[in-house]
Amino acid sequence: MHLGVVSNTMSSVVVKKSLLRGSLFDEEKVDFDDETPQQQQQENDPETAETTNPLESSPSTTTEHRNALRPFVIIASSYLLFTITDGAIRMIVLFQAYTMRFSALQVSFIFVFYELAGVFTNLLAGLAGAKWGICWTLR
Repeated sequence: MHLGVVSNTMSSVVVKKSLLRGSLFDEEKVDFDDETPQQQQQENDPETAETTNPLESSPSTTTEHRNALRPFVIIASSYLLFTITDGAIRMIVLFQAYTMRFSALQVSFIFVFYELAGVFTNLLAGLAGAKWGICWTLR
């Protein structure tokens, strides 16, 4: 027996059961209990559907969306700028090491020690924050 979704509405799904051989179809309507009968009636009413368009937004909704996105934009921009400056600093260190005639192995050790120092610094800051609290750690 094969199950296929024929139509999908907010309140129900019509499922057709078809046999492997033959053209007989049985339709079964499955209702979900997450909506009240009044909500189901409003969805099926064409007059209500025309008056409430989800694509149109009121000015207050647009302002709310902008206010909700503001922290995301600030954090994403800060992270992008940090990534660019961190890459620039690494390139400056690499070029400086090249002008000072460091070998490739010596430059790689410089970057390994730099990353390990970052790991240990973050580990110690995390332990201090867990023990004494974030407010004390950021003072």
